[in-house]
Amino acid sequence: MGAVCSGRLGASSSRVRLDELEEAHDALEEANGALQAELKKLKAEAGMLRGRLADFEQGHKGVAAVKRRIPEAGDHVISHHYGHNYYAATVVRWDSTERQFEVAWDDGDKTGTLQRYDLVCLDVAPSEDEVAISTTVMFPQGTYHFATADGVTHSNLQRFHEGRVTSIERDAETGEKVYVGVHMRTEEDNKFQRYGGYAPTFRCTLGQMRVTANLLDLITAEDHGDGAAEGKDQCDIYLSFAKKDLESAKTFGEARAADPTQLAEAFRKEGWRVYYDPTGGDNAEANIAALANAKVFVACVSDAYAASSATRQELQYAMKTLKKEVVPLVVGEASESFDFMSTLIGLLIAGELYIDFRARTRHEEKLKEAKHCLRTLIEMEHGAELTVGTGERDNARDVFVSYCWHNSALAVEAMQVPQLYGNALIDPRRVAKAIKAAGLSTWLDIEELGSGSGLFEDIAAGLKEAKVVVICASSAYSRSDNCRMEMQYATKLLKKPAVLLVVDADEAWKQTVVGLLGGSLPTVDLASALTNGGEAGCDKAMAEIVKLVRTAAGEKSAKEGTSATVHPAEQPAAQPSGPQVGDAVISHHIAHTFYNATVVSFDKGSREFEVAWQDGDTTHTTQQFDRVFLDVEPDADEVGVGTRVLFPQGRYTYNGVSCARYNEGVITALEHDGEETFYAGKHAFGESDGKFFFRDQSPTFRCSLGQLRVAANLMAALMTADSDVRLPTGAANLAA
Repeated sequence: MGAVCSGRLGASSSRVRLDELEEAHDALEEANGALQAELKKLKAEAGMLRGRLADFEQGHKGVAAVKRRIPEAGDHVISHHYGHNYYAATVVRWDSTERQFEVAWDDGDKTGTLQRYDLVCLDVAPSEDEVAISTTVMFPQGTYHFATADGVTHSNLQRFHEGRVTSIERDAETGEKVYVGVHMRTEEDNKFQRYGGYAPTFRCTLGQMRVTANLLDLITAEDHGDGAAEGKDQCDIYLSFAKKDLESAKTFGEARAADPTQLAEAFRKEGWRVYYDPTGGDNAEANIAALANAKVFVACVSDAYAASSATRQELQYAMKTLKKEVVPLVVGEASESFDFMSTLIGLLIAGELYIDFRARTRHEEKLKEAKHCLRTLIEMEHGAELTVGTGERDNARDVFVSYCWHNSALAVEAMQVPQLYGNALIDPRRVAKAIKAAGLSTWLDIEELGSGSGLFEDIAAGLKEAKVVVICASSAYSRSDNCRMEMQYATKLLKKPAVLLVVDADEAWKQTVVGLLGGSLPTVDLASALTNGGEAGCDKAMAEIVKLVRTAAGEKSAKEGTSATVHPAEQPAAQPSGPQVGDAVISHHIAHTFYNATVVSFDKGSREFEVAWQDGDTTHTTQQFDRVFLDVEPDADEVGVGTRVLFPQGRYTYNGVSCARYNEGVITALEHDGEETFYAGKHAFGESDGKFFFRDQSPTFRCSLGQLRVAANLMAALMTADSDVRLPTGAANLAA
C-alpha cells in the first residue's frame, strides 16, 4: 500500500514538475522574443549613434566644410568582395595612394579584403538628394551561408547587390517614397542569380539602400582641411562639364548648342578668372583645390553630364560639401531630351534657375543672361551689400505672379519641368500676359530672377515692392515649399492685397495651408471656367481677373478714370515673423533630433542660425534656417494637411536637466472635437530613414495647435534678421 501510494504521489509530482517546466519554457520563449526585439532596437540605436558619432567626429577634425559622411577606420560598410558580390564588413584602413579600403568581413572570410573606393558603401541610409532615377545603389536581396577555416558556420547572412534606380513611387498606405530598380549585372555579365530570394528587380525604401562615397570628399578628408590649397589664386568661376560634351562640340561644331571651352573664353573676356579641367573631371586633386578657391560653380549639364560619375561627384561636392553658388547651363544637343532632370543631377539643381544653350539661334541671348547672373554672384562674393526689402530698387512691379512651374504648359514646352498639371488655356504665364496687356506691369520669375542678390532675395524684394499678388493655387502649388513660402510671406507678413486663381481641377490643396490662407481672398476658379465654358469661359474669367487685380492695386481702367495709386510704402509695415536674436526656438540638433534652444545669431550669407542649447550642450550649434522653429504657437492658417511641424513626444535627461523631445511630423488630418481642432499626423521619418524610436514614442500623434511648432519663413528671416546682431556671451543661458 505504501509503495503504491508512494508511486502515485511520485507520478503526480512528476506531472506537476512537467507542467512547471513547460510553463517555464513558455516564459523563457516569451522572454527570448522580448530580448530579440530589444536587441533589434538596440542595434538600430547603435546604428543611429554611429551616425551621430560620424557627424560629431567630422565636426571636430578641422574638416569644417565637409558635411557628407565618408568611410573611416572602424566604420561598418557594405563592400564589394569579388565578381558581383557585396557583403557586410568593417573598414580597417584607407590607402590614399591606391585609393582603396582594407576591410574585415563580418563573416570571418580572409580573402578579398582590399577594395576600390567606389566599391565600398558606408552602412548608413543616404539622404534624399543622393538617390534619384539612374542612381547606382547597393540593395539587400537574399541570404547566404559561410563556413570559416576553423569550422565556424555563419547562416542567413544578408547579400547585397549593385542596382540602378528606374522609378520612384509612393507607398499607397504609408505615403513613403519607394525606389524601384534593376540589377546592374545579369547572367550575361556572369552574375550568379540562382541564390534563394533572387528577383530581377528590387523595391526598397531609402533606408534600405546604400551609396558609395564621393572621391573628392575622401581626398579632402586626407588633407584634414577644406580642400583650399595655400598659395593658389582664387578663381571666379569653376566650369564643370562632361568630356563627352566637349568631344561632341569639337566634332560637330555648329550642330552643337555650346562648346564648354568657348563659354569659358567668353567669361574670361569679362575679366573673370575661369578654371576647368580639360579631361572632364579626371584630375581630382587639382580640381579640389580649384573648387575650394572658386566663387561660383558653373555646371554644363546634359545627359552626358548626368552619366559621368566624375561630373556628378563634382556637382555634389560643390553643392553639398562646399556650399558653393551653382549656375546650371544646359549644353546638350538641340534635339537632346531633358532626361537628366529625372536623375541625381536634376534633383540637385531642382531649386536653381538654369540657362538653356541648346538652341543655337538663342546663343547670344543666353550668353548675355549667363553673364548677368554670374556678375551678380561674383560681385556678391566681393562683398556687395544685400538689398532685400530696402524699397530702393527701380524695378518695382504692379503685380507679382506666384505660381508653380508644373501648372505652366509653357514651362513644359520649354522643358523646364517634365509634366503638366493643368491646361495651356489657364497657364499662369498666360495670365501674366493678360495682366500686362491691360497696362499693369508684372513680376514673373523667368523675367526677373537674377537682377538682384539671389533667388530668395529677388523674390522677397519683388513681393515687397508689388502692389498686389496673384496666387495661382493648385495641389502642385501647395506641395512646393517655395510657393507656400511666397504666399505666407506676402499675405501674412507683408499683408499684401491678393487675388487667388484656381488653375487645376484637383482640389486637394484646399485642405492645406494654401487653402486656409486663401479662404478669405477674392477668387477666380479658372479650372471650373475651362470645364464649364471652354475657351470662351476662360476669356471671361481672364477679364474678371484683370478687374479684381486693378481693384486690389488701387487702379481703374482708362474708361473709369485714374484713381490714387497705393504705393508699397503705404502698405502696413511688415512685422518680424522669423526667429530673432534672443528668441526661444526648437532647433534641429543632429540626425532626426530637435531640442529647445535660444537664437544667438543669424547669418544671411549662409542662411544659418547659431543657437545655444537649453540643456547646456555645446555641439551642433549651427543650423539651417528651415530646421529652426520659433517656440510660439502657430496661427491656425499656418497648419493644414501636409504641413511639416514639430510636435512633442517623450522626454530626455541631459546634464541633469529633463527636457521635452521634439519630432518632425506631417499633418494627415484635422479633427474637430466640438469647438476645438486637433491635428493628427505621423512622424516624417521612420526607422528605415535611420530614426530611432524611444519607448515613450509612437508612430502617430494627435496634438492641439498650441503644442505644434512651424519652421521659419526664409524670406522673413532675410528681411528681418540682422546678421550683425549677436546675443552677448552668456546671455543665451540667461534667456533659456
